[in-house]
Amino acid sequence: MLSRLPEMPFLRYIVILLVAIVVFAIFKPFTIVPSGHRGVKLTFSKADPVPVGEGLNFIIPLTQTIYKMPVMIERSETESEAASKDLQRVATTVVLNYHIDPQQVVNVYQNLGPFENVEPRIIDPAVQEAMKAITALYTAEQLVTKRPEVADRMRLALNERMKRHGLVIDEFSITNFHFSETFDTAIEQKTVAEHQKLKAE
Repeated sequence: MLSRLPEMPFLRYIVILLVAIVVFAIFKPFTIVPSGHRGVKLTFSKADPVPVGEGLNFIIPLTQTIYKMPVMIERSETESEAASKDLQRVATTVVLNYHIDPQQVVNVYQNLGPFENVEPRIIDPAVQEAMKAITALYTAEQLVTKRPEVADRMRLALNERMKRHGLVIDEFSITNFHFSETFDTAIEQKTVAEHQKLKAE
């Protein structure tokens, strides 16, 4: 009678390993939060109050997911129209760099949803509101001659509103003021007249 072949227990471990790999591939009990992001852990769509850090994070399959919110510096450009103190129409382009406060990502997600909502829901309306409020305090000529002061006041106004929503301004600039053709012509004529007066003197 032939003797039985010796058992090979390592085959059992190989089978177990293959089953584990298949289970991991199907259910994915982990996710990676990339650099420059924080995670919002959702359990049955309910957000955990503590943000998830960068790196490998384990989750309960079919129960939890992690939304990855960027916290690196982003650029936003907003165009706005307003009226100056002397009722001149002013079109302005405002550029700002901002980021989401890493400690506030859960609040930002709960209030605004995905990151794509931040600019249209918060930044653009805030810039337009600040622009209208600050522009009304200066004449059109003052907006040009006191541009740094105007920019500082706008930034302060924006800081207050954006801070309430978990956003931080890193850089702020008014890249351009556009006035009506009538005003531009008047300014040009005034400049020419002043130049001619100095030349005559």
